[in-house]
Amino acid sequence: VRDSTGNVIEILGKEGTVSEYSFDSIFDAAVGQENIFQVSALPLVANLFQQRDAVLFAYGATGSGKTFTIQGTPSQPGLLPRVLQTVFDSIPESRMIVPPNLAPHQAKIVPDAGSTHIVDISAAPNFNYSVQISCFEIYNERIFDLLAVGRKALTL
Repeated sequence: VRDSTGNVIEILGKEGTVSEYSFDSIFDAAVGQENIFQVSALPLVANLFQQRDAVLFAYGATGSGKTFTIQGTPSQPGLLPRVLQTVFDSIPESRMIVPPNLAPHQAKIVPDAGSTHIVDISAAPNFNYSVQISCFEIYNERIFDLLAVGRKALTL
């Protein structure tokens, strides 16, 4: 395996064949949650406010760090809590559409995350916002809704 500076990994296979894979970003084990968020997720949040969909997808072998990167811990929040905090911090409460059965957002999603990010939404001064998210895990060919209470596989 060779990691080149161009975000490309080359894998030398049997009989000298080389397979090349390119990525938007490659991180080593020393990179912290905040840096991964800034490089990988913050641009997706900015896209949301430009009326574009965003998907954050983590893929890898069991034990490779996907859950830690996405969820994190209370002391090292992962991508999901940082994304949600940034979304809600970026929307003025006066422009947030809240369904009648929910209370307005008042709590910090990421306690003591270290830094707060605000996405500039001034280019859309007449917009109101309603936030809808889904968070699923696919494990052993079963789908789990990570935002539902309890851990039960979904049926298709």
